[in-house]
Amino acid sequence: HRCADGCAPVEAGAAVCCGDGTACASGYRCADRPSFGPACVRARGDREAAPEFIPEAAPGPRPEPVPVLAAAEAPGAAVPLPMGTAGWELRYHLCRAGALPLHRLALPAAPPGQPLLFPYYSNLGPVGHHAAASAEVALIVQHGSGRNADDYFCSGVQAAAMAGLGGGRALVLAPRFMEPADGPPPSVVWWNGTFPEGCWRCGAESDPRASRDGLATASSSHF
Repeated sequence: HRCADGCAPVEAGAAVCCGDGTACASGYRCADRPSFGPACVRARGDREAAPEFIPEAAPGPRPEPVPVLAAAEAPGAAVPLPMGTAGWELRYHLCRAGALPLHRLALPAAPPGQPLLFPYYSNLGPVGHHAAASAEVALIVQHGSGRNADDYFCSGVQAAAMAGLGGGRALVLAPRFMEPADGPPPSVVWWNGTFPEGCWRCGAESDPRASRDGLATASSSHF
């Protein structure tokens, strides 16, 4: 999700842009916590501090509701309450990577004259480029079932900068495993998402329909 001042690496739902270089996930609002500072507070109006209970396995008396307080608000509390259970979480720092540089890696398994390409994001150009080869550290960030490689790449670029590895010192790579819903272009490998034969997360072969002859495939385990 893009805010006016950067990209918010939020996996689920649209981001809530805070306007100060940070953002919150959907369902939260930008606010300040006492003695903590900028945070994301669950958007529940007056019910923000309402506790959440785990359903009981067997019938039994339910405990009396008690207010859930942040560490700074709980008198005598020695250990802060975990984020989320207290109705708040840390803000996302926006990534300012600019235009997302999507590249395509030519796979050696492709037959002659029929390229089979694998998409990935890179902050220093294609793999093998002189800028990538001169990097001191390589950071590979792999997306999950949401296949939002752009969000993961954005987070990786931000993490490298926060670690003092900006300015080309770190090569950040984010592979992108595609499925039909992602609209893969011709010759780009994709997986059909079925389990287990078309499951890229299981190390399965890509769908042969991605190749011109309908035969060539690539295994996600090779990457």
